[in-house]
Amino acid sequence: MPVSDAPKIYKELQKTPFASLYSTAAWFEDLAELVAIYHLTAKLNQPFRVSVKQNSKEIMSFEPMKSKLVKKRLEQLKVFYD
Repeated sequence: MPVSDAPKIYKELQKTPFASLYSTAAWFEDLAELVAIYHLTAKLNQPFRVSVKQNSKEIMSFEPMKSKLVKKRLEQLKVFYD
């Protein structure tokens, strides 16, 4: 896919419960990405942000762990942390 489609793709991704574009590849990739990004942000207090730039200027960004749709799925991760 052309890089010029990145803003459109990430705007559409924001409408889903997926934590990353790679999460959309398969259920097991979705689980791995969700756990990894959750662990980085919630447990290690590290930021996770996708930034789309054009000519070195940010034209959009996405912080999946701030998404209401992604947050609704976090209950599923208790099995990894109890």
